[in-house]
Amino acid sequence: MARNLRRLKQRARKAGIPAIYVNDNFGKWQSDFRRTIEHCGKPTVRGHDVVQLLKPAKEDYFVLKPSSLFGSGNPYPHWDCGKFLRPVYRE
Repeated sequence: MARNLRRLKQRARKAGIPAIYVNDNFGKWQSDFRRTIEHCGKPTVRGHDVVQLLKPAKEDYFVLKPSSLFGSGNPYPHWDCGKFLRPVYRE
């Protein structure tokens, strides 16, 4: 599956479309997405090979996603998700 996602990401990149990574950061809203990627990409961490295949690029974005909000199935029932979209790497 990760290889298929990588191919999709490469096609999107060629079309000028950035990837958007959605992550709950281990449930810690104060966590740093870049540090999470760094940690999960370590060879000693299970799944690191997936992180290496799908590692975010400079032009990609991420959004923090709570596991649930107010008990609803939709984590953003009344939110404008664009407000929470952040670049993966800032200059």
